[in-house]
Amino acid sequence: GYQFNSYLRGDVTFGSWHRQVGGRDTDPNPCTLAAAVGSTCRSEDTAKVNAWESMVNVYGDLGTFVGLTPYVGAGLGLTNLSYSDLTNTAYCVDGVTGLDTGVCGVATHPGESSWRFTWALMAGASYDISKNLKFDLGYRYSHVAGGAAFGFDAATASAGATGVQGKDDGFSTHQIKAGVRYSIW
Repeated sequence: GYQFNSYLRGDVTFGSWHRQVGGRDTDPNPCTLAAAVGSTCRSEDTAKVNAWESMVNVYGDLGTFVGLTPYVGAGLGLTNLSYSDLTNTAYCVDGVTGLDTGVCGVATHPGESSWRFTWALMAGASYDISKNLKFDLGYRYSHVAGGAAFGFDAATASAGATGVQGKDDGFSTHQIKAGVRYSIW
């Protein structure tokens, strides 16, 4: 980072995070493999997403009072999101008991990878431990834009489907961060 003057500073940050993603849905149509009349299907989806984030941030220090300096900040950057393949497992559900009667299909959807616009807002305070060393405690909200997540499974693609089948709405995070900052001069 760099301290431009008593009230304005900036930094460049790099980080990564990882998430497990998944979902469930039901289909009111009959399950072709179920023996019971009135059966339905349900499915479970699982995948992982890895993110590599790079940000340019600016902070406005609001003055120092008894060694305590409150601040606000904002950042812009890019995040590379890379999805693993999504596994979709379909289950037949008995129409009478509501219990699973077995797996009626498994499909794999290839994961997508893309660069996404990212922005962040920060607020916090630092405390002067010494002239050059500060303890920092802050809050950060960030949002990664939505985009492509998964392609079509092999059977659907061989039938002529192209493009992306699944998209996400983006990711928002709330973080509390604590650390130290050391000024060289």
